[in-house]
Amino acid sequence: MPDAASQPCEQRDEFFVRAEMGDIRVASSWLADTGAECGVPEEHVMRLDQCLDEVLANVIAHGGPSAHAVPIALVLDVCRKTGGNEAALTVSDAGIAFDPLDAPAGSRPASLQEAAPGGLGLTMMRHFADGLSYRREGGRNHLTVVVRWLDAAD
Repeated sequence: MPDAASQPCEQRDEFFVRAEMGDIRVASSWLADTGAECGVPEEHVMRLDQCLDEVLANVIAHGGPSAHAVPIALVLDVCRKTGGNEAALTVSDAGIAFDPLDAPAGSRPASLQEAAPGGLGLTMMRHFADGLSYRREGGRNHLTVVVRWLDAAD
């Protein structure tokens, strides 16, 4: 019998959105509802949502025509393990190949006047996520954002 750490995730839900600004709100609503149904604490759903908003905004702005032609897949996996739990949100899009983990993180401006729009999304994602991974497979970008937490009993 495999130990708890190697068992597959118990809960999985998949949802599709279009690469359109209005669907960012739809995706956030799905994540909030699904996270709650799966028992992910609200503060950790909010961390995932911050990253989801950033990823979708970038796909919409920079993914190119193929990103707008094919729905974006969202998959939430929730795993309960001895010693901790995790929720992994994978965003899969058909946009231009781009590994955000290879991109340099933006530097923090010294003042508001020095701040330029954009460039801090990856820094923000690294702050909110406990883990990030990327792969290009089947003509799609697959970015996974992981958050972890302990139950009160752990």
